[in-house]
Amino acid sequence: MWIQKAKCTPLQVAAKKLGLTVKKGNSVSPCPTCGAIYRGSEDKRGPIGMNGAGTAWQCHACGKRGDVVDLVSYALFDRKLREMSDEQKRKVRDWFEGTGFIKQYENTEPVTHIPKRPSPEQVASLWKASTPLPQMNGCQEDQMVRDFLSFRKFDLDLLAQTGMVKAIPLRSQYNWPAWWPASWSPVWRLVTPAFEINGKVASLHARAVSSNGIKPKSRWPKGCEANGLLLANKQGVRLLRGKQEGELEALLICEGITDLFRASSAAIHEKMNVAILAGTSGSFSRINKISIPDNLDIVVCTDPDQAGDAYAETIKKNLCGKKVYRMKLEK
Repeated sequence: MWIQKAKCTPLQVAAKKLGLTVKKGNSVSPCPTCGAIYRGSEDKRGPIGMNGAGTAWQCHACGKRGDVVDLVSYALFDRKLREMSDEQKRKVRDWFEGTGFIKQYENTEPVTHIPKRPSPEQVASLWKASTPLPQMNGCQEDQMVRDFLSFRKFDLDLLAQTGMVKAIPLRSQYNWPAWWPASWSPVWRLVTPAFEINGKVASLHARAVSSNGIKPKSRWPKGCEANGLLLANKQGVRLLRGKQEGELEALLICEGITDLFRASSAAIHEKMNVAILAGTSGSFSRINKISIPDNLDIVVCTDPDQAGDAYAETIKKNLCGKKVYRMKLEK
């Protein structure tokens, strides 16, 4: 079972992947549940203490405790695994799988290699080889993109103006790297860059355009970690890099690639100067590291369901006390 494999992950390793800081005295900061930074006014160790074996932890501020799966569960959804919906449990499992920990420790023997990001050169090459939406031709694969956008009521011209969406190359027209199999090309055709918290391009994320119930609907590079990566419109990228132009009207934070496309298209249509960020499970663990102007309105736009509520709470918690507004999207 995946939980037993995940539990072989050392706490310190998982904590770092969650964007937490491992401090002196075998401690971790901040607590993903209560947000405490220090153990006490005179004790500058992290509030979370770990046992010597690195298999159990406890927060000395709020009293929450558990193993490595509990730590990730609290960090992503502020609750233990057994208290989650099936969808949330799947996302916790996806976090361990996406970071390589399930495969890495599947024989209960840790290996030294942890999957990293794709190489910057290969990411740049695949993005450059992808086709801007207005330049798609009449082939079957590109028609699938058009049909998908039409069915989802996207304006192709507005989406193209965002500059962040392209159609992946055709299967026979690219020398595909191991982290992006050629077999993915006919299905996960809409692609967008993904960024580190400092605005550096680090990966690609793609959306399926098939109508055959393909899962997953979106893809990260095979065998590469995606934790902490954010998707963004142009203003969002400038915000990450600390180089925003003009006075931003707001920061919108979305859940997933499709909502990013929709929000970015709407912003262009309404001529709004807004920064838009989006992510998947594990993307928002270091969002508090972004330099967000104190007077900037922050609006979290997620689905009106349990998973959307959990995402909103996770984002709000990781923004460390900033005022955050919630907008529930229409289904």
